[in-house]
Amino acid sequence: MKDTKQNVVAVIVAHPDDETLWAGGTIISHPSWKWFIISLTRKSDADRSPKFFKALNILSASGTMGDLDDGPEVEETRELWIFAYEDGGKQFLPRAVKTEALYKVLPEKTWRKKYAIIKDTFGFNEKSWEADTTPREESFRKFTNSGVAMQWMLNIEKQ
Repeated sequence: MKDTKQNVVAVIVAHPDDETLWAGGTIISHPSWKWFIISLTRKSDADRSPKFFKALNILSASGTMGDLDDGPEVEETRELWIFAYEDGGKQFLPRAVKTEALYKVLPEKTWRKKYAIIKDTFGFNEKSWEADTTPREESFRKFTNSGVAMQWMLNIEKQ
Protein backbone atom coordinates (compact mmCIF):
# COMPACT_ATOMS: atom_id res chain seq x y z
CA MET A 1 0.00 0.00 0.00
CA LYS A 2 1.54 3.29 -1.12
CA ASP A 3 0.60 6.70 0.20
CA THR A 4 -0.30 8.10 -3.23
CA LYS A 5 -3.38 9.92 -1.95
CA GLN A 6 -4.76 10.92 1.40
CA ASN A 7 -7.24 8.26 2.39
CA VAL A 8 -9.76 8.83 5.13
CA VAL A 9 -10.20 5.66 7.16
CA ALA A 10 -12.53 4.79 10.03
CA VAL A 11 -11.52 1.97 12.34
CA ILE A 12 -14.11 0.57 14.77
CA VAL A 13 -12.83 -1.58 17.62
CA ALA A 14 -14.40 -3.22 20.65
CA HIS A 15 -11.79 -2.17 23.22
CA PRO A 16 -9.16 0.53 23.63
CA ASP A 17 -5.88 -1.11 22.60
CA ASP A 18 -7.48 -3.16 19.78
CA GLU A 19 -6.63 -0.36 17.33
CA THR A 20 -2.95 -0.80 18.19
CA LEU A 21 -2.99 -4.59 18.44
CA TRP A 22 -4.81 -5.27 15.18
CA ALA A 23 -4.21 -2.19 13.00
CA GLY A 24 -1.36 -0.26 14.60
CA GLY A 25 1.22 -1.23 12.00
CA THR A 26 -1.02 -0.17 9.14
CA ILE A 27 -1.87 3.11 10.83
CA ILE A 28 1.81 3.84 11.53
CA SER A 29 2.73 2.90 7.95
CA HIS A 30 0.33 5.49 6.51
CA PRO A 31 0.94 8.73 8.43
CA SER A 32 -0.57 10.90 5.66
CA TRP A 33 -3.94 9.17 5.93
CA LYS A 34 -6.63 10.64 8.14
CA TRP A 35 -7.49 8.00 10.73
CA PHE A 36 -10.64 8.13 12.88
CA ILE A 37 -10.81 5.40 15.50
CA ILE A 38 -13.87 4.47 17.49
CA SER A 39 -13.66 2.27 20.58
CA LEU A 40 -17.09 0.96 21.50
CA THR A 41 -16.27 0.41 25.18
CA ARG A 42 -14.59 1.76 28.31
CA LYS A 43 -15.12 5.51 27.96
CA SER A 44 -15.70 5.68 31.72
CA ASP A 45 -12.73 3.46 32.54
CA ALA A 46 -10.35 5.76 34.42
CA ASP A 47 -7.37 3.65 33.36
CA ARG A 48 -8.10 2.69 29.74
CA SER A 49 -9.79 5.85 28.48
CA PRO A 50 -6.80 8.20 28.87
CA LYS A 51 -4.50 5.54 27.45
CA PHE A 52 -6.70 5.28 24.36
CA PHE A 53 -6.46 9.01 23.70
CA LYS A 54 -2.71 8.94 24.33
CA ALA A 55 -2.40 6.14 21.76
CA LEU A 56 -4.46 8.16 19.27
CA ASN A 57 -2.06 11.05 19.72
CA ILE A 58 0.96 8.81 19.12
CA LEU A 59 -0.76 7.32 16.05
CA SER A 60 -1.66 10.82 14.76
CA ALA A 61 -5.29 9.76 14.71
CA SER A 62 -8.48 11.23 16.05
CA GLY A 63 -11.33 9.32 17.59
CA THR A 64 -13.95 8.80 20.22
CA MET A 65 -15.12 6.22 22.71
CA GLY A 66 -18.43 4.67 23.64
CA ASP A 67 -19.37 3.10 26.93
CA LEU A 68 -21.01 -0.16 25.92
CA ASP A 69 -20.77 -2.77 28.65
CA ASP A 70 -18.29 -5.48 27.78
CA GLY A 71 -18.24 -7.35 31.08
CA PRO A 72 -18.33 -11.16 31.28
CA GLU A 73 -22.03 -11.22 32.15
CA VAL A 74 -22.96 -9.45 28.90
CA GLU A 75 -23.75 -11.65 25.92
CA GLU A 76 -21.63 -11.05 22.86
CA THR A 77 -23.06 -8.80 20.19
CA ARG A 78 -24.79 -11.19 17.87
CA GLU A 79 -26.18 -8.87 15.21
CA LEU A 80 -24.83 -6.38 12.71
CA TRP A 81 -27.34 -4.02 11.12
CA ILE A 82 -26.51 -2.13 7.92
CA PHE A 83 -28.76 0.51 6.35
CA ALA A 84 -30.71 -0.98 3.42
CA TYR A 85 -31.71 1.72 0.95
CA GLU A 86 -31.70 1.88 -2.82
CA ASP A 87 -31.74 4.78 -5.26
CA GLY A 88 -31.81 3.04 -8.63
CA GLY A 89 -28.34 4.29 -9.47
CA LYS A 90 -29.35 7.85 -8.48
CA GLN A 91 -32.53 7.66 -10.58
CA PHE A 92 -34.69 8.40 -7.52
CA LEU A 93 -34.33 9.46 -3.90
CA PRO A 94 -33.10 6.71 -1.58
CA ARG A 95 -35.88 4.45 -0.36
CA ALA A 96 -36.01 1.57 2.08
CA VAL A 97 -35.62 -1.94 0.70
CA LYS A 98 -38.90 -3.61 1.65
CA THR A 99 -37.57 -7.16 1.34
CA GLU A 100 -34.95 -6.89 4.09
CA ALA A 101 -35.28 -8.61 7.47
CA LEU A 102 -35.77 -5.34 9.30
CA TYR A 103 -38.25 -3.10 7.46
CA LYS A 104 -40.64 -0.71 9.14
CA VAL A 105 -43.06 2.03 8.16
CA LEU A 106 -42.65 4.71 10.81
CA PRO A 107 -45.69 5.94 12.73
CA GLU A 108 -46.59 9.50 11.70
CA LYS A 109 -45.54 10.95 15.08
CA THR A 110 -42.12 9.27 14.87
CA TRP A 111 -41.57 10.42 11.29
CA ARG A 112 -42.54 14.02 12.14
CA LYS A 113 -40.01 14.08 15.00
CA LYS A 114 -37.31 12.65 12.70
CA TYR A 115 -38.18 15.23 10.01
CA ALA A 116 -38.09 18.06 12.59
CA ILE A 117 -34.56 17.03 13.59
CA ILE A 118 -33.44 17.26 9.94
CA LYS A 119 -35.07 20.68 9.50
CA ASP A 120 -34.79 22.34 12.89
CA THR A 121 -31.67 20.80 14.39
CA PHE A 122 -29.57 20.34 11.26
CA GLY A 123 -31.08 23.42 9.57
CA PHE A 124 -32.03 21.92 6.20
CA ASN A 125 -34.87 23.74 4.46
CA GLU A 126 -37.99 22.02 3.09
CA LYS A 127 -36.63 22.02 -0.48
CA SER A 128 -33.27 20.48 0.45
CA TRP A 129 -32.18 17.02 -0.62
CA GLU A 130 -32.04 15.97 3.03
CA ALA A 131 -35.63 17.07 3.73
CA ASP A 132 -36.89 15.49 0.52
CA THR A 133 -35.03 12.27 1.30
CA THR A 134 -36.08 11.83 4.93
CA PRO A 135 -37.80 8.47 4.57
CA ARG A 136 -41.03 7.41 6.24
CA GLU A 137 -39.77 3.85 6.01
CA GLU A 138 -36.56 2.41 7.44
CA SER A 139 -34.81 -0.80 6.46
CA PHE A 140 -31.71 -2.67 7.59
CA ARG A 141 -29.83 -5.74 6.47
CA LYS A 142 -29.38 -7.94 9.51
CA PHE A 143 -26.44 -10.29 9.89
CA THR A 144 -26.13 -12.84 12.67
CA ASN A 145 -23.10 -14.58 11.20
CA SER A 146 -19.85 -12.66 10.83
CA GLY A 147 -18.72 -14.79 7.88
CA VAL A 148 -21.89 -13.99 5.93
CA ALA A 149 -21.52 -10.28 6.78
CA MET A 150 -17.92 -10.29 5.61
CA GLN A 151 -18.83 -12.05 2.35
CA TRP A 152 -21.58 -9.51 1.70
CA MET A 153 -19.18 -6.62 2.31
CA LEU A 154 -16.58 -8.15 -0.01
CA ASN A 155 -19.22 -8.55 -2.73
CA ILE A 156 -20.25 -4.89 -2.32
CA GLU A 157 -16.61 -3.83 -2.56
CA LYS A 158 -16.24 -5.67 -5.91
CA GLN A 159 -19.22 -3.83 -7.42
